[in-house]
Amino acid sequence: MKLLTQLYRPTEGKLKVDDLTVTDSSVQSYRHLYSCIFTDFHLFDKLYGLQQVDAEKVRELLKLMRIDHKTDYQNNAWVTTDLSTGQRKRLAMVTAYMEDKPIYIFDEVAADQDPQFKQYFYHTLLQELKDAGKTLIVVSHDDHYFHVGDRIWKMDEGKLREQAPPPAPHKPIHTQGECS
Repeated sequence: MKLLTQLYRPTEGKLKVDDLTVTDSSVQSYRHLYSCIFTDFHLFDKLYGLQQVDAEKVRELLKLMRIDHKTDYQNNAWVTTDLSTGQRKRLAMVTAYMEDKPIYIFDEVAADQDPQFKQYFYHTLLQELKDAGKTLIVVSHDDHYFHVGDRIWKMDEGKLREQAPPPAPHKPIHTQGECS
């Protein structure tokens, strides 16, 4: 993901977008396409790089991420970032949403979440971003949610290979009454 976002530069080959090669002179504008949460993310106490921060919008996003009971945004800073890893990732998602970039990379964001939030992340939050026209690249080892992806890629012995998406899990149909 760091190579794709050009945080690491390739030692060979080229990266092209719409048939244009990403060059030294275009790499900065290319990087601005992405909002990323990597597994080794760092969370700042402020929302750096954003011009006008609407504190009410931030509070709405804290509710959306179901973390408004753990922290708040006051005086242009988080009240606390002393949170669990999963909660810190949710706070990082608030930051990513505030950046409002066309492409989101979430690298194992759901890995440290409780089961309810994990399902909410995969089935609600990702779908809402997709419906908003965002491109999502979600890295996960949790094969219970692979069916959510439009395209599935697997890293196998250092090579990236596309796989067919698995079918959605079967949900039992609950009926009332007796069957004969």
